[in-house]
Amino acid sequence: MAGVLAGRLDGAGPVTVTLRTPPPLETPLAVTRSDDGLSLLDGDTLVAVAAPGSDADLVAVPPVPVVDVAAISARYPGFSAHPFPECFV
Repeated sequence: MAGVLAGRLDGAGPVTVTLRTPPPLETPLAVTRSDDGLSLLDGDTLVAVAAPGSDADLVAVPPVPVVDVAAISARYPGFSAHPFPECFV
């Protein structure tokens, strides 16, 4: 959903997409355009916004060593409490 919304924003370059609420499945959504970017709506509910980004938003992050992944994921609080528990992305 975020990639599709970003792809609808005119111009090349980075795009920032912010999810505001879990998007409903199998539901037609409306896209509105403003000077700031795009809004994805489910009726009156704002689902996501897309806005042009900048190259400064692109930050290279070094990979996490494989030996550290298990310990890090064991401490991840999202396994027990997550705002979007059914989100698979």
